[in-house]
Amino acid sequence: MFDHNTLIEQLGDPYTNAVVARFGRFTFIRDELLQNIATSALNEAWGKDNFVLKYYLSAHISWSIEQGCFTHSTNQLYLTAGHLQTRYGTPIYLVFEQNKNRANQAPWYLVTSGSQISAPELPVPPKIPEQPQVQPGAEIVMMHDHILTDPRAHSVSC
Repeated sequence: MFDHNTLIEQLGDPYTNAVVARFGRFTFIRDELLQNIATSALNEAWGKDNFVLKYYLSAHISWSIEQGCFTHSTNQLYLTAGHLQTRYGTPIYLVFEQNKNRANQAPWYLVTSGSQISAPELPVPPKIPEQPQVQPGAEIVMMHDHILTDPRAHSVSC
């Protein structure tokens, strides 16, 4: 159940631009639990419906699983909410359980979150991957036409 390879398989292909959709296929987080994470963390502008937080969690939880930065008990999976902290500097932890009752849905769901959870061992946050290096002087080429190819189509009258 908590086999690293199984979790990676459930997470899906890492080579995607649809990070939030990939994460949504892995786990389900109720809106009120997402809001709880937003209010527990240091004050941030999380955007409409906490979309920025969803994106943040999608990336960091995926990295946690890929890097093996999780712990578990007999029936729960524990991860950090990336590098999010409370205003007291305490990490925010996430507790997931396997979604056994809902076929054709995400294999995991968030049970609770907070800075004080009961776990046999607390997980550590993932390492943020290195940015790819761009050679100085490299030519950057646009692969698509610019959206403003016809300025008359986008003019604004005052």
